[in-house]
Amino acid sequence: MVTGMDTKQPGKTKMKKLDLHRISHIDARNEVVRFIEDFLRSDVKQVEIITGYSLPMQKIVTKVLDEYELDWQVGDFLAINKGFIRVTIP
Repeated sequence: MVTGMDTKQPGKTKMKKLDLHRISHIDARNEVVRFIEDFLRSDVKQVEIITGYSLPMQKIVTKVLDEYELDWQVGDFLAINKGFIRVTIP
């Protein structure tokens, strides 16, 4: 499920997100590919893919991101929340 723009923190860059909760591992790859294709056609420079703490789901996502040669990071900068992957256009 693609969520709207994140507007919780004033002054922060708005970010588009893909939430993979309730998406099967079988369907996850197609959802990520579709989301990344939309991302690459937009003027957005950074998105988040919410995977939860499922290592198999994170592996599915990072494999797709590597195929597209995108920069990515699991979790936030402090490594407190590792339930999402931040993706940036290089």
